[in-house]
Amino acid sequence: MNEHRNSSRKRGRGQARFEPAESRDRWLISYADLVTLLLALFSTLIPFALFYAGLRRLPATQTGILATAEPVIAVVSAALFLGESLGFMQNVGAVMVLAASAMTSARDSTSSRRESPDRSATPRTPKAP
Repeated sequence: MNEHRNSSRKRGRGQARFEPAESRDRWLISYADLVTLLLALFSTLIPFALFYAGLRRLPATQTGILATAEPVIAVVSAALFLGESLGFMQNVGAVMVLAASAMTSARDSTSSRRESPDRSATPRTPKAP
């Protein structure tokens, strides 16, 4: 008796109704499934792959410094592609983040140049057989 009462209860607003794929129109995946897949692909998979590709080519400190530009890129992308408007303080914040990132990157590259020895002046010794 309880099972019949629960199954015949009307669904209210906000309650999901799960249907098997066969009952959907003709599509293999729904629009929500497609949006979720694209969101996972473009906001997670591709950025992480690019980040780790950068780690292979750059030192970890420089990669970390460059990663601080990610929020600025996200805000600018929202303005360009979604029509979001940026306020004065958002623009000031973006400029401050980019300036700090550039200053830190420049300082890091000059300090690493000073610390690394000049390898061209060092005589090479032949390897022992």
